[in-house]
Amino acid sequence: MTILDAAAKILKDTGRPLHVKEITQRMIKTGLWVSKDKTPAHTVVSTLYMEISQLL
Repeated sequence: MTILDAAAKILKDTGRPLHVKEITQRMIKTGLWVSKDKTPAHTVVSTLYMEISQLL
């Protein structure tokens, strides 16, 4: 599952906005995404930023 797909699932399941750190924690906790990065939230936020910027 991609970061974008995992984040979308977390947000859809939660039904409310979440901070990127909370999204990342839930993605890892539920096994939707695995990261060996030292700062996985930075990876998530940069990926989401790039996706959003391509839409604009």
